[in-house]
Amino acid sequence: MKKQLIFICTCAILFFSCHNRTKETIESMSEYHTSDNIMYCKVPASLHLTKEDSHSLQFEDGKKIVKIMITDSSNGWNLSGFAEQMVGNMRSKLTLVELNDSVIAYEIQKGITTIPAQMFSVYERNGYSVLLTTMGIDLDVHKAMGRTILCKDKDREKTNTNYQGEYLSLSYPSGWIVDEHPNTQTSDVYISQSNHAFGVWLFRFEIEDDITFKDAMTDIANNWREVAKVNMSYQQINGEEWCKHDIRMNMQGQTGRQISFYRQKGNYIYNVKFGNNTTDVEKNLVVIDSIMTSVKIL
Repeated sequence: MKKQLIFICTCAILFFSCHNRTKETIESMSEYHTSDNIMYCKVPASLHLTKEDSHSLQFEDGKKIVKIMITDSSNGWNLSGFAEQMVGNMRSKLTLVELNDSVIAYEIQKGITTIPAQMFSVYERNGYSVLLTTMGIDLDVHKAMGRTILCKDKDREKTNTNYQGEYLSLSYPSGWIVDEHPNTQTSDVYISQSNHAFGVWLFRFEIEDDITFKDAMTDIANNWREVAKVNMSYQQINGEEWCKHDIRMNMQGQTGRQISFYRQKGNYIYNVKFGNNTTDVEKNLVVIDSIMTSVKIL
């Protein structure tokens, strides 16, 4: 009995250890998008972008490889044909672990160890067909990456609406509502979905002469860090430098997420903010990219 308990405990420890490693990998994914901002995805942070164009992204880390390719849904992907072509003569050395209309996954035996080999999956997103291929990536992580893949809505892109306010202009999806008198001290304008579940807040404030832009950004981030986790970074959008605050918090048992972009022009700092519900933010990451690439400070 004692030996059985030791065996069961050992198996449980191994299971939870593997589960936690997978969860940690998923939660620490990095965000990427194609050069034309059509497709958005997340990949494990250990992988590095090695190839990029408007229709594909490729990432590598030693023997691990991830490639994501996009095409119109009218063209689609022949998943089984593509997998067969890529596996080729290696098929006899591989073990098929999952096969259905959207996923084909192989593992390979190395001594007493089974490791992930080639895996393929297809996703339909807003008129686009996306093919995800991986080498050396766990199946759970492969599927998690697939769930993060988003594409712009082709029809929505054709019907964007332009907004021009006192100090800033941008394009937003048609059907959204503009509120130029939101009940808040930290926003001048709120443009949102008709149900108000998700939207963009616009705001500007003066900066004192003796405070630099980066000092102001650090102060704001540190204030948030008293109640939330903040990832601060700087990035170029249309050739202009913006500071990005990706803020994650817990509110009464629910997770919240807010993404704020800041840019200084003259004596003002301009703030374009999205959030606050985690689910709504992550469902609209492509929309955020689309709106930010259209922002112009007047």
